[in-house]
Amino acid sequence: QQTAAENNFLTNAVNTMTVHLNRWLTTGYFSSVNKRLRLHVSSADLKDGSSGYFFTDVDLWYLTALSDLSELYRSGVRPVAEDGKKAFEELQNKKEGIKNIFDLFLARTSLSKAQKGMRAEVDKGFWRYYFDNRYAGYTGDVSPVGWEESGDGKWKMKTQVKWDSSYIAPDAGWDISHARRLVPALETFVRNRENIKAVWGYDNPDFDPVALREAYANQVVDKIWNGDVNYPLFSNFWSGDNGWYRVAYAANETGRRFAGYPPYGLSISIADGGYPVWGAFHPTLNTIFRNIFELSQKNDDRARSFISRNYPGLLGNRSNSASKKAIQNLSFLSDLVELSFAVLNK
Repeated sequence: QQTAAENNFLTNAVNTMTVHLNRWLTTGYFSSVNKRLRLHVSSADLKDGSSGYFFTDVDLWYLTALSDLSELYRSGVRPVAEDGKKAFEELQNKKEGIKNIFDLFLARTSLSKAQKGMRAEVDKGFWRYYFDNRYAGYTGDVSPVGWEESGDGKWKMKTQVKWDSSYIAPDAGWDISHARRLVPALETFVRNRENIKAVWGYDNPDFDPVALREAYANQVVDKIWNGDVNYPLFSNFWSGDNGWYRVAYAANETGRRFAGYPPYGLSISIADGGYPVWGAFHPTLNTIFRNIFELSQKNDDRARSFISRNYPGLLGNRSNSASKKAIQNLSFLSDLVELSFAVLNK
C-alpha cells in the first residue's frame, strides 16, 4: 500500500518522463534512427571517427525511460497535468518511430557463441576510429602522453608513444563505463516485455530481453574479465580490447593533465556500475563480485594494494565518508544486497 506522498511522487514522475520523452523524440531524432537502421550501415562502411552512425547511450536511455513509463502506465499511474496528458497523446502517434529505436538496439547487438550460450556486444566495430579510442589496441605500460614544465609555470604535453594504425582495435565499441547503461536498460526490458508491447506496440519476436541480458553478461565473463577469480580485473572496452582509453582527454580545451585510462583502468566501472546484479543468474559473476568485496575488507598488503590501485572507491576503513569513493562503495554494496535477495528467492 503506497502512501499519498509516494503516489504523488509517481504521478509527478510519470508526467515529467512523458513530457521529456515527447520533447526528445522529435522528427529529427527519428530521422537519425531511420538513417542508422534503414541504410544497413555496417561497421566496415565507416572510414573515420564521425559519430553520426553510432548507437549511443542516449538512444539506450530513451529506451530505458520508455520501458519504465510503460510499466508505470500499465500499473495505473497516469500523467495528470495538461502538458503530460498532451505529451502522452503525442507519444502514441510516435509508435512507429519508437519501434525503430528498439529495432536499432537489436541491430547493433552482435551475438556470437560463448562458452555457454551466446554473448553480446554493442555497436561492435563502429567506434574503432573514434578519437577517444585511438589507442584501444595499445596495451603497453608507458603512457602515450606525458607533461613537462615549459619554464614559465605552464605545462607542455609531449608524446611518449607515437600513435600507429596498429593501435586501432577493429571490434571496438562502447567502453565498459558507458556500457553500464545496459544494466538498468536490460532489467527494465526483462520486467516489461509485455508492457512495452501493450503501450508502444513493439512486438518483434527477436526482442528477447532475458536472452539478451544473459548474452551481455556472458560477454563480461568470456571477454572482459581477466579470468582471475582471486584478483578480478576487467578490460576497458566491451569488445574485450584492453588498450588505453581517452588518452589526453580534453587536454587542449581545458589544460587538464590526464594521460588516459591504462589497461584495466576502468575496472571500477564494473564493480560500481550495477553489473553485480547480473550475478543473480550468472554464477561466475556472483563469485567474482563477492571476491571483490572480500578483497576490499582484507587488511593484508597485497589485497589492499590491489583494491587501492584498481577499486579505490571500495577500500574499507575510509575517513572521508562524503567522498565520491564512499558513494562508489555504497553503489557496490547495495547491488550485492540486491544480489543476495535474488539468489535466496530463486
